[in-house]
Amino acid sequence: MRFFEPRGRRPSSVSSRSAIALFRQAMPDYDVRHEDVLVDGDRVAVRNTVSGTHLGAFMGHEPTGRRIEMRTMDVHQVRNGRIVTTWHLEDFAGLMAQLNAGPDVPVRAAWS
Repeated sequence: MRFFEPRGRRPSSVSSRSAIALFRQAMPDYDVRHEDVLVDGDRVAVRNTVSGTHLGAFMGHEPTGRRIEMRTMDVHQVRNGRIVTTWHLEDFAGLMAQLNAGPDVPVRAAWS
């Protein structure tokens, strides 16, 4: 399987696994909810909500104890029943806004 990374980085499924491990370390109740799955030919599009409680350090942010939600989208190319390529997008800016918000600021639902 190939993942397409930002310019200058080599595609690797290892980077995807390490990113998920980073989330799981900071948010032990890390969860991914698949909101929609659409299939067209050899492409599968998935709209997700990633959520968890920020209980560990994450990208320079000390634990806030806040419940966070982040939107993600994946488009997979499938051949012979296996994913061969994935294009992944996430609302990282929205995640950072939640982590930087003051303790009294309500967190908006990811897809509202």
